[in-house]
Amino acid sequence: MGKILIIDDSDSIRATIETILRELDYEVISVENGKEALKALETTGPVSLMITDIFMPEMDGIEVIEQTKSIYPDTKIIAISAGGMGIKGQEMLEIASSLGAQKVVNKPFSNEDITSAVATVLKS
Repeated sequence: MGKILIIDDSDSIRATIETILRELDYEVISVENGKEALKALETTGPVSLMITDIFMPEMDGIEVIEQTKSIYPDTKIIAISAGGMGIKGQEMLEIASSLGAQKVVNKPFSNEDITSAVATVLKS
């Protein structure tokens, strides 16, 4: 089915997405920030899909999207955010879209929101 890389600094959100996707038989790699994501990509090579939070320590989702797209331009991306750091999450999700995220999902989200987004993006 292909590998999916999940990047989120919230242990509970990362675990939730990972559980949802593993139940659907996806191979999942899960990391807590952008720096770890880039290290994972160096090790594993390209992934079928990357799901990244926007606001994270170490390296935010916008930087991860930019760097991933420069190395693996065909990587499909879903950006997720609840907002933070004085900037509205929706504005940052729009930036993520302009940088190549095929889909954006606002937190909080349902299991169906994630499964639907993944199915849509992987079919595109």
